Amino acid sequence: MSKVRERLRVKNSTVPQDLAGAIAKYLTIDKQDVEVVAIGAGAISQAVKGIILARRFVSSNGIDLVVIPAFETLEIQDKEVTAVKFILAER
Repeated sequence: MSKVRERLRVKNSTVPQDLAGAIAKYLTIDKQDVEVVAIGAGAISQAVKGIILARRFVSSNGIDLVVIPAFETLEIQDKEVTAVKFILAER
């Protein structure tokens, strides 16, 4: 049985440190894998910054964070939109 995966949505106004803290919490305390989903260049930039910081945070607990990037098609207001999804897991 696989672990539950928490899904975090990122906007261009998301604070990378806050995202990193949420990712670290799910990985270390809740023992859940995480999906980070972003639409648009600004949101993707914030997501990447947050993931970089999270990797640094969890490394002090001996966790090697693996990131798998992927595309995901979402339907928003009856339109298909392509999002970037980062699947985060402990190696």
